[in-house]
Amino acid sequence: MHLSFTTIRDLRARVTLFLIVFSIVVVPARGQEHRQFKSLTDSLVKTYNQRWDRQDVAGMYAMLTDNAVFVSPFQMRVSRDTIRSTVLAVNPQRFHDTWSEEDISSVDGDNAYSIGRMGFNIYDKGGRKTGSTEAQYLMTFFRSANRLWRVRLIIVPKESSLPLK
Repeated sequence: MHLSFTTIRDLRARVTLFLIVFSIVVVPARGQEHRQFKSLTDSLVKTYNQRWDRQDVAGMYAMLTDNAVFVSPFQMRVSRDTIRSTVLAVNPQRFHDTWSEEDISSVDGDNAYSIGRMGFNIYDKGGRKTGSTEAQYLMTFFRSANRLWRVRLIIVPKESSLPLK
């Protein structure tokens, strides 16, 4: 699949617009993390986040579809091999203590998505906490032939820095 610059920019703009409109219509309060999951998709997001916090690159890689896409304000990566060699090679060491709060969930046959807010702490190479960030997210999932759910798309269109505590 060939994605042009215009297509990527349009995708980011549409997702950002959707998340903005959604956040105006539904603004749930952020609560403490719960051991129970709100939904199937909430459990998938939190499982991915737990693997991220453990820096379990193999576990995250196994959750991605072959044609997975990762989009953030800083990069866009297509294919799970590219995501592993870029995003997963560097980011889990710097960004962890992840939390997420799902706002919308939908499962339709073998396709599903989760929309919500997530955040994490930022650490320098010495392991010292240097900040925190919060962002809206969209994750889509696909149930493969072996009935396992896999991450197809992760979009974090914009992040907001939080004061250091």
